[in-house]
Amino acid sequence: MNDSQPDAVLLFTSIEEFEARSNFHAELQLTADELDRIVGKYELLANRGSWALCGLNNCHREHRFGYLIRAKDGRETNIGHECGKREFDVEFEEVEARYRRAVDAQARQRAIKTLLDERDLLVSRCQQILPVMEKQKAQYSAFRTTFQPLKSFWTNLQKCSKLGGAVRAARQQGGGAWNPSGGKEEVVTVGRFAGGGAILEDGSGLGGVIESKVLPWLHALSAEQLAKVDDAAMAATLREAAAWRGTLDRAETFAAQCAALLTSQNVAAMQAICDHLMRTSESEHARALLEKWVAESQANGVPQKPVRIHRERW
Repeated sequence: MNDSQPDAVLLFTSIEEFEARSNFHAELQLTADELDRIVGKYELLANRGSWALCGLNNCHREHRFGYLIRAKDGRETNIGHECGKREFDVEFEEVEARYRRAVDAQARQRAIKTLLDERDLLVSRCQQILPVMEKQKAQYSAFRTTFQPLKSFWTNLQKCSKLGGAVRAARQQGGGAWNPSGGKEEVVTVGRFAGGGAILEDGSGLGGVIESKVLPWLHALSAEQLAKVDDAAMAATLREAAAWRGTLDRAETFAAQCAALLTSQNVAAMQAICDHLMRTSESEHARALLEKWVAESQANGVPQKPVRIHRERW
């Protein structure tokens, strides 16, 4: 491992990594005045046979955690995490403090770079999902407005969605009649529909959130702006980024679930709910609406307005 940048903070995971450095010395005599800085730190395997020996001032103490230090003349050696304080006292505390500030600064720069690198990808994802969400919002709203008022049908639709779209119905032992009331009868899967996730979590409003909040927030991100914020504000920014990423993930999931849900073949499969989970007096209206929705979908595409039927039809 090489530090191509002079002030880079390094993390070593094996003895071989720091021993391979050109200025490394297994044994080094140093005074506090000769110490320059901590180059990096290491954390070795828990197996004691993998631990290092301190190279400072004939210490040779075995240790698992330690630092690679550099003298002002460029020579380097490794020391145990407690040896520096013993050998250099207060001077080493100052060196450690500088090292921790360098670690924090490097972590901050890495976080900024990662965030800015991801920004363009997130903007692209937002731009791709917005027209999809606009279309899906209209279609889902029409579907929900059509069927949600049918309380028994909608409740059963939600229950089946929790089962992955499986329509599970009870029937009497020996192949008797279906029993919408359930009970101890045999329970079997009589149908299955896709896209139940859209029923369980209505994400139709996420497109508006992405357009009004997520995209403007992403466009406002810049290296200059992030460099000026303090640590607390940076932590808050990273939390916001995670939250908006989650919003985008949910929007994409909702759009995919809607696409699976709102097909004529899939909605036709929901007739199993009417046939097996609802009483006849409640199911006729739902069945009629399903037939009308499927017919309109096949003729003109997925409805973007609620489907209606005249009362005398059922």
